[in-house]
Amino acid sequence: MGNLTTKQKRFLRTHKIPIDSMFDATGLSRAEYRPKMKELGVHFCFGCTPCRREGHTLRSRKGACIQCSTAAIAFQLRFLAAGYVYVAYSSSKKFVKIGSTERSPLSRLETLRKSKYGGVRDWELRRAVQLSGKIGEVEALVQQGLECYQLPVSYRRYFDRPEEAREVFLCSLSVDYKILGSVISRPEISILVC
Repeated sequence: MGNLTTKQKRFLRTHKIPIDSMFDATGLSRAEYRPKMKELGVHFCFGCTPCRREGHTLRSRKGACIQCSTAAIAFQLRFLAAGYVYVAYSSSKKFVKIGSTERSPLSRLETLRKSKYGGVRDWELRRAVQLSGKIGEVEALVQQGLECYQLPVSYRRYFDRPEEAREVFLCSLSVDYKILGSVISRPEISILVC
């Protein structure tokens, strides 16, 4: 059984990761701790093999050093956050976009229009599901279900900077709704409003 150092506890508090939510991976390989963490629904661990860069032993479930790469923390916390999974539609291009947001889906829709996401400005909100958690997970599962319809689109965003839209799908809304419905009907997904 490993122990967190004072420095590690301070780091976790700073990044709003509850100390009691950490998995003790002392003596386990990544192949051993990862499935156990997934089963328990835990996303961060300690007692791992030290990272090459600084020798840190705090990691995400995927094995990233969360002290060297704090972006891994934000990604994981967003993955678990409460909020909305939404379906946006562009009638001019027949594009479907699946996304998630902790804020109002309507404010996210405005951002899509202003940034000309996917090269279009006519995004309309077609469906939004409010969840008590796991918005990132639900979004990823729906996108996986639509993978065969994925259409990476190059476009120019703010300041004419080139970007690639990877959350655009070319399929009917009924296909999208069917996959979204199958994901949100899972018992581990808690719907607030549909």
